[in-house]
Amino acid sequence: MRCVYLVIWLLAIMGEAKKYGFLLGTEGWSIAGYGSLEHRSWTVYNPPTGPSLSQFIIGKEERVNVDTRNRDDKDLWYFVSPPITLEFRPTLLSFTMMSFSGDFKRLNRVSALVRLRFHDGVVAQFPVYQSYDGSATTCNVPIIEELWNIIYDAPNSYAAPNSYAAPNSYADPTTIYDVSLHLCTFKTPTSWAVMSERGDADCAFKMRNGVKDRAYKHPFRLEVLGDWTQGWETIGLDNVEII
Repeated sequence: MRCVYLVIWLLAIMGEAKKYGFLLGTEGWSIAGYGSLEHRSWTVYNPPTGPSLSQFIIGKEERVNVDTRNRDDKDLWYFVSPPITLEFRPTLLSFTMMSFSGDFKRLNRVSALVRLRFHDGVVAQFPVYQSYDGSATTCNVPIIEELWNIIYDAPNSYAAPNSYAAPNSYADPTTIYDVSLHLCTFKTPTSWAVMSERGDADCAFKMRNGVKDRAYKHPFRLEVLGDWTQGWETIGLDNVEII
């Protein structure tokens, strides 16, 4: 674990980073799904083991809709960042979380620990890679192409270029498409399009598959799983950093 923190520190001092420490407020973060958000100002938790939280945000479950077949919560909630635009290609995502209530012996089966949700409906998602017991934990998510998968969710409506309207539902999409991102040149000005691998005979395409490239200068919202359990839970989030 010390090696991981050393790598994070070296990356931080050598390159650019996007950080959310929640020192002065929620910093534009919100909740997607049935949850509520609050800011814990001047509150510090130093657990016996694991990282501490100081002036953080906290999400609370407001609705449990149990799937009668597998007992999972069908209405998942996520912490959601404001629109993010990176001026660098990211290498690592890190954040700290801790539970204040919830039965972590009954975890939901979910497809994504974190998501990068782009305006055109493309979603890069990183799977849940370890079980979580609710203790204070720092999650380190490497932005390595092979570890992420791309899905296509219905595009959202946007009030403005840098303002994202939340989808009607943040439950995991049921349909996963094998999609690639291409730069399609028409007679009209160049535009981005999500196409199948077959492409389109009327266009010339340039493959653009990398999550790093996709996140570079293309606005997205970061979503962090909060709805871990099949019942109600309360989760604190702090020290979000994209390096």
